Amino acid sequence: MNPKIISLNNAIDYVKILDEASDPLVTLNSDYQFTYANKAFAQALGKPLETIIGNDLWGIYQKDGADFRRDVTKEVFETGKIKIVDNVVPKPSGNLYFITTFKPIFNEQNIVISVVAIAKDITDRKRAEDELKDMARFPSESPNPVLRIAKDGTLLYMNPAGFSLLPELHLQVGQAVPHKLRDAAHQAMSNGSTQSLELEIGQRFFSFILGPVVTAGYVNLYADDITERKRTANALDEERRRLQQALDEVRTLRGIVPICVNCKKIRDDKGYWNQVEKYVSERTEAEFSHGVCPDCAKKLYPDIYKEKKIKDMERSVILFVDDEEDFRIIFIWKIKQILKDQEFEFIEASDGEEALELLKKGAKPSIIILDYAMPKIDGVELLKRIDSDHSDLYDVPRIMISGYTQKEIISEAQRLRCVFFEKNTDNIFYQQICQYMTDTLVDLAHIKRGV
Repeated sequence: MNPKIISLNNAIDYVKILDEASDPLVTLNSDYQFTYANKAFAQALGKPLETIIGNDLWGIYQKDGADFRRDVTKEVFETGKIKIVDNVVPKPSGNLYFITTFKPIFNEQNIVISVVAIAKDITDRKRAEDELKDMARFPSESPNPVLRIAKDGTLLYMNPAGFSLLPELHLQVGQAVPHKLRDAAHQAMSNGSTQSLELEIGQRFFSFILGPVVTAGYVNLYADDITERKRTANALDEERRRLQQALDEVRTLRGIVPICVNCKKIRDDKGYWNQVEKYVSERTEAEFSHGVCPDCAKKLYPDIYKEKKIKDMERSVILFVDDEEDFRIIFIWKIKQILKDQEFEFIEASDGEEALELLKKGAKPSIIILDYAMPKIDGVELLKRIDSDHSDLYDVPRIMISGYTQKEIISEAQRLRCVFFEKNTDNIFYQQICQYMTDTLVDLAHIKRGV
């Protein structure tokens, strides 16, 4: 059997880890050309990977953006020091904001041979700061805590949500607030600028944005429950730690590696065939932990997965289709928090093909919620396929959510009997969807009862 010859850069697990990382990551050479880019970077730009790698900064960004990134990269090459900058990526649905770390990569002679750039998405934080003035218009109606603290630390006002969500702080209007809030308010007043603060209260985490009104002598605090976001961020930090460790510890392997096309063993220089993990472990700092992937688990234990799938189908009524896993997690959590008294379950699909497979296996959703822009089958095509292949779902209510708000997209969605919502992270966005879902579920219940 002839071994399949592949380059090691496509074989080692580190490249796979970088490819699947949630944060955008690229490497640049001294000519400011992209020598590597992961999927998250291509997705953030909305460009195919093949148009990025080998291109230079000016082929990807507008001139001002390219010049800015060139200057930062040049400084890192010349000084050999890490550089952290803020940058903006324009998008049709709104700008994306990032904090990007430019880090030098040295060769054995301690010469900078490449620069790796790792970006952190801070769009939510920037939008929260931009919406600070709007939030001040309706503190009493806000579902999140809103406080007003005098310069001396006295609580002047707290909305109903503050009393219900922050009982552990024992806040009373006219009395002093805890020292952490008092110190943060004093600093905001002293600096005359917006400040941010995170606190662990009980078993939950809250983010506070402090907006000083210096002339009036008080500070407005806007709180948001970020418990789930914090847990997600901790998981991402751990992933970034592992990625950084991979960058710092990997020992480079070069050349062509012969690998068996069938069993995937690798032939070493002495002619012996070794398991992939043995070959890589002996030549890198990598260590392997063996488990069972989902596909193999389904093959090895089909009865368990069949039983789980049947149970999921029996209790599910809402089909949610979106290719962004993080957004699915946040969306479902938000909806369940708002509609916590309603009884329903979600069936999740990461793309149109997976959704059609669920329907083929017998899923009977009461509502279909789907994204527009998805790989393989977009939202519009998915609805057409459902109409064609599942006539019994013709009257099932549909909700399309997307950051793309062109008239033709909205019109096509409406033509397919779909209610359209612009995708964002505002509470109003989730409340509007919950209102529509509630009204729709009530109407469906009435129809079933013949009311």
